Amino acid sequence: MSGPAFLRLLGAYGRVKERLDGGKLFVEFAAEADCILDASHSYRVVGLKPADPDQPHGW
Repeated sequence: MSGPAFLRLLGAYGRVKERLDGGKLFVEFAAEADCILDASHSYRVVGLKPADPDQPHGW
């Protein structure tokens, strides 16, 4: 899957960064996740929201 169909799948999490030759798109994806560490020492995502790729979240 590529082009506009892929971008629609990403919804608010994706945007067109650049339009390439042949109708192809360079798509950028950004999300911010809230996670918790569970008893088995693995992370579980408990919240997800779109992020601004131009403003990376500070660690």
